[in-house]
Amino acid sequence: MTLPRDAIELEDFQLIEKGFPPRSRVKVRKPEPEPPHVLDRVKFESIPLSPIVDFEARGRAVKNDEGMMFTGFNFSVTFEGGEIISGWLPENEFLQLKKRIPPGRIDLLQKIGW
Repeated sequence: MTLPRDAIELEDFQLIEKGFPPRSRVKVRKPEPEPPHVLDRVKFESIPLSPIVDFEARGRAVKNDEGMMFTGFNFSVTFEGGEIISGWLPENEFLQLKKRIPPGRIDLLQKIGW
């Protein structure tokens, strides 16, 4: 087997020439990025399980302290009984909330652009 010299590091190339396997490398795991601190962020656990009556949303990206972008949505939801919750949710939590829109309420999906 012939390998070009610039395909791998010199030390690995020399090991392969001598018949040894290349050095094993430990994969460095990057830590999960810290979520952004958003003043109007809503905790998903605090959203009631009541049926949704009205729904409005608009996408919004937010940077964390390290400058990494997080996508989410500014939303306002009116629940049965008149309770209104509004604020910012990360994209994955917003999608879970969107799944709770009743299947017959296509008007709400169109209102948020889905």
